[in-house]
Amino acid sequence: CLDIEREICLKVKKQRKQEETDYQYDLERKQKIEADEYAEQKALLERQTAEAEAKKEADWTERENMLATQQESLEKYRILVASFPKELEEATQKTREDAMQEVYEEAKVQADLLEKEIATNKEVAELKIQSLEGTIEQQNKQIEHLAAQLQIVLKQVQELASKAVAGREKASKT
Repeated sequence: CLDIEREICLKVKKQRKQEETDYQYDLERKQKIEADEYAEQKALLERQTAEAEAKKEADWTERENMLATQQESLEKYRILVASFPKELEEATQKTREDAMQEVYEEAKVQADLLEKEIATNKEVAELKIQSLEGTIEQQNKQIEHLAAQLQIVLKQVQELASKAVAGREKASKT
């Protein structure tokens, strides 16, 4: 019986050894698969992390560049805003001077036109005065002529009246 038992025992041992070897093989294979999967996931995660990090770095660099560009623009605008009151004052002063010059020139033109109008009116008045003086002189001559004729007519009327009175006196005496 011992031989059989030994054989069974050997078989059982052999079977156990085989099972243990199979179990160990399966375990190692599973661990290898899990390790490979873990390594693959780790590599994927590391790649994704590296890509995310690279994207973040690129975004950060882009933001820094944009901020630098905006900083330059901001500085330009600050300078522009700082110079605005001076430019506004200069523009206001220039506009004021231009407006004053325009008003002055317009007033000068108006004054020149008024001066010419006054000179023309004076000339017209002088011509009217000369015309009226000529008319007065002519009328004075006519008055003198008419007065002389009146004197002659009055003298003749007086002579006729004297003759008529003398003729009546003569006729009444007769």
